[in-house]
Amino acid sequence: MSEKGKNIGYYLLVILLIGASFWGIYVNGVNVPHWDDHAIRHFVNEKNWGQFFSFHNEHRIAFTRLVAFLVNLIFGNLNFKIMMYVGQIALVGVMAWFIYLQKKLNLIYIGLLAMACFIFNYSTFENSLWAMAAVQNHWIIFWSLSSLLCLLHYGLHNSEKKPFFIAAMLCSLMALLTSGNGVLVAPIGFLNLLILGKRKDWLIWAGGHLLVFALYFWGFESTASRPNIEDFFFNLIALMGSAFYPLFGMNLPIKMPMLMGLAVLVFSAFVLLRLLFEKGNNPKLMTYLTLSAFFIGTMILVALSRSEYDRMVLLSSKYKIYSFLQFGTALTFGFSNRQMEKNKYYFPVLLGILLLFFNAQFSYADEMKLTRAERIADTFNLKSENQAYVSYQLPEFPFESEVDSARAILDENKVDSIAIDGDAYLFFEKDLNPHTDNFVFLKSRTHSTLVPMVQKGPLFSSKKHGEARLLLYNFPTDIYQVFYLETEKGKSKFYNTNKTLRIEGVQYTEKPKNW
Repeated sequence: MSEKGKNIGYYLLVILLIGASFWGIYVNGVNVPHWDDHAIRHFVNEKNWGQFFSFHNEHRIAFTRLVAFLVNLIFGNLNFKIMMYVGQIALVGVMAWFIYLQKKLNLIYIGLLAMACFIFNYSTFENSLWAMAAVQNHWIIFWSLSSLLCLLHYGLHNSEKKPFFIAAMLCSLMALLTSGNGVLVAPIGFLNLLILGKRKDWLIWAGGHLLVFALYFWGFESTASRPNIEDFFFNLIALMGSAFYPLFGMNLPIKMPMLMGLAVLVFSAFVLLRLLFEKGNNPKLMTYLTLSAFFIGTMILVALSRSEYDRMVLLSSKYKIYSFLQFGTALTFGFSNRQMEKNKYYFPVLLGILLLFFNAQFSYADEMKLTRAERIADTFNLKSENQAYVSYQLPEFPFESEVDSARAILDENKVDSIAIDGDAYLFFEKDLNPHTDNFVFLKSRTHSTLVPMVQKGPLFSSKKHGEARLLLYNFPTDIYQVFYLETEKGKSKFYNTNKTLRIEGVQYTEKPKNW
């Protein structure tokens, strides 16, 4: 294949992967507030502009609030699924920056495929299918890269390119108003200007950010506990290797991602040394240093601020994208096009990229589907509360007209067993339909609730069993009939299991929420 044909092939694959990521949101995204989304909903309802720049936990989320307000203004209501699409657009912007770098620095074309595979895969589901997280956790990457790369472009070229310096300052401000790790942009940019000898601009950058930081940290209260140095190091290397975990759906011992994290760290250092000793590669070296400083710096902040988290939680998809970005950046900058022309480099690298991509797709396909089922259940359960949501309108699902106890199909084989596990009821189904969303439906005289079933079963097996978990915290005590619901593409089947049980709720005092 000619070089032109190969390049066209890479770009087509990139476009295909981007399109597939939006399709994933279209199929699995549900327009319903999840956790902190309610804080955004309240902001839009109340339009309390005095809270626009206020902290939400350790973040100032003015940009997320602005997006929510504009979505409500443009579409006439607050649509959380549209916010998911807005968050995904930021990842397209991140990809656009890597395409720009490939052209500017003559990076390997296979690096474009690597970054597309590493950015647009199912492992981002925890952010992509949660409106607030999609906007906050994806746009922070775009704003930060935009600021740092504009500043680098300005510093590496003639001083008359002032618009790039101004754009860098503005994007840095947007990063600060998007998520907490935006604080990394200022010191990284500060060091860039220092290394490049831009003394006057260094003073403007430092002075401007000192003023912004003074306002930013006004009233800041840290809730993070003091980390143990050993735990911090282990958390960091686990985060670094999270792109390689799990392995085709199998949750292997924690040592596996930690070993891979060490390997990524060593490989990143090797690429740095290689660029350091290459003559005439200052732009490439500075760009690699800048990108790595932000990606690794973010993982350091996460390891510090989330030190109380279980290490397995740190391997969740919310933070995984930084592991992918760092490994992809090291891979892209670590090889030259001349090396890629040799088969001994090209095919192993290509195989590794595709294995990582398909591993993420396979490992998180069920999680995507389960998230959709959980959000459907959330929507149905919110409706049962009969509250007014003002700016937000709860979506309608075709199955809702079928959820009628008088019309339910009698099948005593549905929901094989029920057990109590501490402060939760567990419902088991041994013959789960893997092609549908599956739920347990509980109905009393005054209350009803929908509980999603988690698919479980052998690897690569079409035969699955299911488990639904009902938490009893503040659940209304009553006698409930047990029903079973299967839904797929607008079609549904509603079963009467002919089972009745008395459920006693557990009184529980929750910590104050952010909404």
